[in-house]
Amino acid sequence: MKVLLSSLILFLTLQALSQQDKYFVHEALSKASYLEDFNQLVDSIQTYHPQPYEFISKHNFDQFINLKKSIITDSTTIGEFSWICNAIASKVGCLHTYTSAGNILNFSQENLFPVNVRYIDSKLYVINTYKPNNELKLGVEILKINGIDVLDLKTKIGAHISSDGYNKKHTAARTNMSFGYFCAYQLNFPKVYKVEIRENGVKKEVLLNKESPDNTKQTLNSQTKNLDFSLKKHENLAILTVKSFVYYNDQLPIFKSFIDSCFNQIELHDIGNVVIDLRNNGGGDPYCAVHLLQYISDEPFRYYKKGTTTFYKDLEEEIVPFKNNFSGKLQVLINSLCCSTTGHLCSILKHKNLGTLIGSETGATYSCNANTINFELKNTGINASVATKTYQTDVTGFVKNRGIIPDYQMSRSLNQILDEKDVEIKKAIELILDE
Repeated sequence: MKVLLSSLILFLTLQALSQQDKYFVHEALSKASYLEDFNQLVDSIQTYHPQPYEFISKHNFDQFINLKKSIITDSTTIGEFSWICNAIASKVGCLHTYTSAGNILNFSQENLFPVNVRYIDSKLYVINTYKPNNELKLGVEILKINGIDVLDLKTKIGAHISSDGYNKKHTAARTNMSFGYFCAYQLNFPKVYKVEIRENGVKKEVLLNKESPDNTKQTLNSQTKNLDFSLKKHENLAILTVKSFVYYNDQLPIFKSFIDSCFNQIELHDIGNVVIDLRNNGGGDPYCAVHLLQYISDEPFRYYKKGTTTFYKDLEEEIVPFKNNFSGKLQVLINSLCCSTTGHLCSILKHKNLGTLIGSETGATYSCNANTINFELKNTGINASVATKTYQTDVTGFVKNRGIIPDYQMSRSLNQILDEKDVEIKKAIELILDE
């Protein structure tokens, strides 16, 4: 099952930056047009979503709807309205129910917050050199942006990001991944960005130069290969990287062939330790996850719980591991951007004690809603997606409002972030060497 994550956010951002004949963010439509689209979105959620009131009561949802509807006027901009739609969709508590205005909004890179930053708990730090102003040095703490406290800003942004069961770890990870984009939306694409910083105990304000944005580095260059494999024979170690399961239909054989070749080499060289890196894997085809499981499971398993699916009935039946399945020491790296199918996979790994999970709480769990219907709102053209089916893996002992908790929970300090230290892979190697 697919989910909106880094690749999709990047696509929508670049789409908004490049296409013409769109609305400028501060253009306004009529209140009547907005309300018709607003009602279309709400009606679609209530009609098609299988569990719209699982994480919020109907009464509280209706109250929230009425509150948001009351702030729409003829002067509401298209940028503000699209942000309202995000809030409505995210209130369902479903990762696969969301809206996006990247297809209709016309804005440039200069509209985005121009500094690469990272939240560490409640504090916000500069994590890349900002060349237009040498006052924003690496590691400088930002206290406010345009007069808004950064913790308040984080909370407000998080309320507009769809997540399963209001998964706070996931919304925090998404906020960090695309802060420049979300910050611009929350502040309604301001003409200037003024930050209050604290350096060596001294507070001061800095006006940012938006004509030389520096935030493309993180967004554009952080893309990695979806599938990768390295064999370290002398260390008796193999590292398998799987950043995506989006290999549907005629693409599925590509994924299977890659996984087959990896485990054939592991068997050929009698490798005793395997690290599978699932970090940032936003999900995809469950058949990909099942194929991987057949190489690392030591007993037959069911993927989906009996009677819970419509399109994957064969995955409710008992699945037999491959004869050349891996029987050595397994470490699995996870984080809060592991979603959808990856959350399902991790629930089975945890339930069956397959390997050691290292990292941070996943952004999904054993149950999620998917099989989205995709449509445009009638007047604005905003893209909307609403989940229509619920999928649950054949596990017990998990809750729906938390992701899968790793055996070793890892976090990065500011210095580790600045030094680009991979603390999860380091921990995996330590565990291997200790055995």
